[in-house]
Amino acid sequence: MQSITGLHELVPAVHSPFHADGSLAADVVPTQAAFLAANGVRTVFVTGSTGECHSLTCAERQALYEAWAHAGPTQGIVFYGDRKMPVGTDFNLTGGGTQNFGGAIYLPKAKLKFSGGNGTTTSCTKIIADTIAFSGASNLKVDCAALGTATIGSTTALLVE
Repeated sequence: MQSITGLHELVPAVHSPFHADGSLAADVVPTQAAFLAANGVRTVFVTGSTGECHSLTCAERQALYEAWAHAGPTQGIVFYGDRKMPVGTDFNLTGGGTQNFGGAIYLPKAKLKFSGGNGTTTSCTKIIADTIAFSGASNLKVDCAALGTATIGSTTALLVE
């Protein structure tokens, strides 16, 4: 397995916005994203680094992650792989669990593997990868109209060998 090169830019652990009553203020995320983008920040760690992730409910975390996924110029991208990573870098999504990737997986030089009973429950998972392998009962869906991801090429999925 090849190692992934490190990040070479500022990646802030952004704070999660809350209303005065302590409820999550996910509607503030587009303002946060616009401010950070205007100041040259391209990547963030969502839910901060102060443990606030664990003080949020699952529904609050999901709302926060979705708000960030729909904000800024990279809206709809759930995995972004550096274009300078070595060709064939392994990304393995394995096991019997269902995963929820609502958007694009952009790993242009990666060898992406879905195996076992892995699948997605969302209606939208777009993949850009050097190679993709499916085994077992793995699956995904590609209807992305509701998530704001742009159409990649044609609207018909193509597999290229």
